[in-house]
Amino acid sequence: MRIAESFAGRSAAAAAPAWARLATAEQDALSAGLVRLLIRFRVVQNLCVSRSDQHGYDIAVRRLAAACHGDHTFRAMVDLFAGHGRSLAPRVETSARPSRSCGTCVDPNRGPASC
Repeated sequence: MRIAESFAGRSAAAAAPAWARLATAEQDALSAGLVRLLIRFRVVQNLCVSRSDQHGYDIAVRRLAAACHGDHTFRAMVDLFAGHGRSLAPRVETSARPSRSCGTCVDPNRGPASC
C-alpha cells in the first residue's frame, strides 16, 4: 500500500509519471505483490464465497485484475515513451486496460458489472 499511495492520482495520466519515478525495485515489488495477491485470492475463492457471496467475490477479483492490468499499462507506457515501442511489441502492450474493461465489465449472465 505504501508504494501504491506514493503515486496514486486522480487519473492514470496523472499517476503514470509518478509511477515512472519509483525505483525499479519498488515497481517490481508492486507488480509482484499485486500478482501474488490475485493468485492467492483465486486460491481461496471457496473460502471467500462461503463468507460472503459469489457476486462480491467476482467484483473483488475483477478489481484486483484491474490493478494488475493498470500496473502492466504503466510499465508498458514507460517503455513506449522511452523509445521501446514497435520494436518490442510483445513487451510494450498498452491495450491491457481497454481489453480488461471489455472482457470483465459485461457478464453475459448478469449484464454490466460494478467494476
